[in-house]
Amino acid sequence: EPGTYEWPREQNGVYDRVRVEEEGRRTRIQHKSCGPHGQDAGLYCPVLGKSDGSDSGKQLKTCYAPDDADEYVFHYYDKKASHYWKIPAQALADHGYFTKTTGTESIYLYGPEGVGKQPNPNACRKANTWTRAYYIGSVTR
Repeated sequence: EPGTYEWPREQNGVYDRVRVEEEGRRTRIQHKSCGPHGQDAGLYCPVLGKSDGSDSGKQLKTCYAPDDADEYVFHYYDKKASHYWKIPAQALADHGYFTKTTGTESIYLYGPEGVGKQPNPNACRKANTWTRAYYIGSVTR
């Protein structure tokens, strides 16, 4: 997207980049990768969380807070192209994310036909494919 990008001042913070638009608006962006998960439909992103110190050498993790970043950009590479989703933090919050007090959360992403394994339309429990609306396209390598 148009704008100037900056890296955050702190290492291992809650966002990865900042997009500064012409009118001065700053958008904090967190990047995540995802991939297939066994026989499940969709693409699995296992860690929606941040490091929160350590206990006896074991790294502790906690979920992101709703205001840690403004948008989350997810990436999946399928040997033909890199695919991207851009999901506003508010959309994630509206779907129940940022609520756990310990550990991390995960998310399944769904893309258009041909991107990842598609859910079975005849399944008894239909997949919640709300993330499909946030697919922004692909870049062929």
